[in-house]
Amino acid sequence: MESLRVLVANEPRSYREAMSQALSLVRPEVGVRRVEPEALGPALAECDGACVVFCSRITHEVEERALSWVEMYPSGESLSTVSVLGVRDVVENLRLEDLVSVIDRTGNSLAALNHAEP
Repeated sequence: MESLRVLVANEPRSYREAMSQALSLVRPEVGVRRVEPEALGPALAECDGACVVFCSRITHEVEERALSWVEMYPSGESLSTVSVLGVRDVVENLRLEDLVSVIDRTGNSLAALNHAEP
């Protein structure tokens, strides 16, 4: 399995751009990629499963293919749904630190799995 990638596909575009830049600064070792929401499916296919997705609307494909994901502010609400390796939680007023925590938890688990493989 390849290294962890982060796909940022949330709306509006200005948030997507700011978030991807901030995440690239705080976690430069992780491949952060900005993706138009309608291009999320093909981008997920390129991740080989080693992917974290931040988006505005969760699809079946995101649930099935991403290791972890965050559905950010659905319907303009202040609540976001976070799923890290299948464990879901609801977070109010999501912050950058919360997103970094999702990346770190997922990356640590992926590293442990890669280390355990013969």
